[in-house]
Amino acid sequence: LNHAPTLTTTAETPTFVEKGGAVSLFSGTAIGLGTGDGGQTIRQLVLTVSSVSDGAAEQLTIDGTAVALVAGTTTTSGGATVVVTVAGSTATLTVTRGGDFTTAAAQTLVDGLTYGNGSVDPTAGARVVTLTSIRDSGGSGAGSVDTTALSAAATVTVTPVNDAPTLAATVGAKTFTEGGAAVALWSGVTASTIEAGQTFGQIRLTVSGLSDGVNEQLTLDGSAVTLTNGTTGTTTGGLGVGYAVSVTGSTATVTLTGALSGAQLTSLLQGATYRDLGNPTAGDRVVTLTSVKDSGGTANGGVDTTTSGLPAAETVTVARLNHAPTL
Repeated sequence: LNHAPTLTTTAETPTFVEKGGAVSLFSGTAIGLGTGDGGQTIRQLVLTVSSVSDGAAEQLTIDGTAVALVAGTTTTSGGATVVVTVAGSTATLTVTRGGDFTTAAAQTLVDGLTYGNGSVDPTAGARVVTLTSIRDSGGSGAGSVDTTALSAAATVTVTPVNDAPTLAATVGAKTFTEGGAAVALWSGVTASTIEAGQTFGQIRLTVSGLSDGVNEQLTLDGSAVTLTNGTTGTTTGGLGVGYAVSVTGSTATVTLTGALSGAQLTSLLQGATYRDLGNPTAGDRVVTLTSVKDSGGTANGGVDTTTSGLPAAETVTVARLNHAPTL
């Protein structure tokens, strides 16, 4: 009679950190064949992965090849065939190979299993990888048993890491003419926190070349923000953005605070304008976005603030008109 194969292994409890390397699932695996079954091979191994949430970004490395946890068939670099089926949030993987596996090869395959997740916003929580059955080549007729049910389960804790937010916009030289309308600063704005559910908590910008005190203003969310030291307040156009201005020399730093979605930050910046209400000093005012911060924090090496790769500085040329002489 054929005797059921055996498999013992140590199931690991690793933590996978976003952007990190794949983590090992099992070690010290030993696979045996029944008494008198020494000429047999291992024909099939079945395992499941529960709580799969991130589609093809979630992968097991099997026989040296990354296999996405979505329905499909993959041939590994070692010649194994992996068939993946998905029901709800559980993926079932059936591993076979033409010519089967020796017990040594099957042991190596199990000890080489790893889990990885390539998502930029992986779903936090546990993924349980369970070896559910192993089958040998001896057949199951006449009272023989070729399959053993298994329950070795490795639990992987997936830990997301905050990605730095992104901000892009179209800039171009602008001219503000004395007595004219305020000029818009940015267009084509796109903003993203990368991770779902986060908000933008702080934006900083500078305006250099200032010369005219309280006459120089930005309009943000419909509110005039005077570019003088100590100016503070909250915008009244619906976004409720806090602002604070500090001035060193001829440069104002404007700090904006709130809890803005990407769409709200886009609206804020696309509506931003510059003007000078008085008899202006001719020259350039350079408006520069210097940093943007999201609410994701910095745990586990996360990055919540972007200071590079932001839109280029916007130059507003202030043109002064000639006034008639008086006598």
